[in-house]
Parts: sequence; structure tokens; C-alpha cells
Amino acid sequence: MAGETVTSMRGSVIALQSIYETAAVARHTIGARLQLGERVFYYAKNGGAILAPATMAQKIAQVANHITLACPTSSVVGAKHIWVTLGGTAVTANMYAEGYIHVSDATTKFAMKIKSHIAQATVNGNVKINLYDPIPAVVTAASSILALTRNPWDSVIVVPLGGITAMPVGVSLVSVPISEYFWCQTWGPAALGVKGTIVAGDATMLGGTTDGFAGPVGEAVVQKFSWGTAITIMADTKTSLVYLTIAP
Repeated sequence: MAGETVTSMRGSVIALQSIYETAAVARHTIGARLQLGERVFYYAKNGGAILAPATMAQKIAQVANHITLACPTSSVVGAKHIWVTLGGTAVTANMYAEGYIHVSDATTKFAMKIKSHIAQATVNGNVKINLYDPIPAVVTAASSILALTRNPWDSVIVVPLGGITAMPVGVSLVSVPISEYFWCQTWGPAALGVKGTIVAGDATMLGGTTDGFAGPVGEAVVQKFSWGTAITIMADTKTSLVYLTIAP
């Protein structure tokens, strides 16, 4: 990996962490992208449980009270912040950093990447959301509806066997301790646990009987979209080689 370039909103830097390494302190920005030949990785933070290698992870659940939020103060074109009124759930400092805010009203519809924000312990309090870029349209206090979404690779969890509940975000190459940072593979050949009968060339997704394991799409608990295509297959419950097609 020596000399490989990582790209993010903060520009391009040399990779500071191996794809086979975890870190207690972030060495790159959440969501930063690394390409190694035909394989693509995104920098991720693990959630509240150990993430086993060769298992599929997904985005943490959306906070229901952070959708359909009111705007307490209007923002003009060119401003690099938007105010929101929380909908019954407090936020910690930078909980949504590197995530997104999207805006919707009759005439204004856009999404912006979040740079930072302070904590707000008051469940219905107001929070100033600082952005990387200036907003392209007026955000009006009287009519704008807002939503906050965490970066997909922030505090990820293993895909539950009962059915995927958020977008899949990729596979870890190693065991990842709670709350540690790692490179999550999203594209190209990857080792992935399988459950059920899969043959080379099959499209794969959640198998339905083991957390984070893939099965043939025809046997999946929830029909959503394929994680990738099977390349080399080993026995049921073993690890196979799958060409991931999640995020290029």
C-alpha cells in the first residue's frame, strides 16, 4: 500500500493505514476513498459490536426524529450553514460530520455535505449545521423541510440475518474492534462468508441465516439489490470470493 493515494473532501493524501489494520484514532476522514488496482475501499468506523472479517456491514439506522425537521432561521444563497430544530432526539458534537443534510420545499431541493456542528442536549433545540460548500438556494424558515443523515461509513453494523435495514457499505478484511477505524471494501474481489447453495456467476446478497453472510439472490430474505457476483465458491458457511459492486 505504500504510496497509495486516499481521496476525500479534504483533498488527496498518502494512505496512513493498511487495509489489514484497525486504528483506535481516525487516520483519515470517514468516507475517504482508496483504490488498489481493481479493489475500492472506503474509510469506516465500526459501531458497538465487533465486526468479523468477511462479513457484510451496513449503515447505522437512521434517527427517525432527525427526518422532516423544521428550519428556525433562514439561510441566504452562499451561506455555509443551515439551522435545524431537532425533532425529539438530541445530538452529540459532530454526530453528523461528513454526513449530509438535505432540503426540500416547493422550490428548493438539494443535499449538502456536513463539515461540523456542536452538541445539542435539548431534544427540540436548534443546531447550526456547518457545511463544506455554500448553499445554492435560499433555505426558508417558513417552508423548508430538512433531514440529517450520517455518513454511510460512520458507526457501521453487521447486516442482520433477519433482513438488511439500511444500505450495505462493504466488507472488512480483518476483525474490527468496537468503535475502531478500518478500510471497508466496496468493489472488486473480496472474501465473503456464504450461506446456501451458490454457484459461480450467481448474484449474491443476504443469505438469511447468518449475520452478514451472502446467499444467492433467489434465496434472499429481502429482495433488494445484489452485493456482487460469485467468482470462486467454497462450501456452505465457508468463505467464497465475490466480486463486490456496492460503491465504485
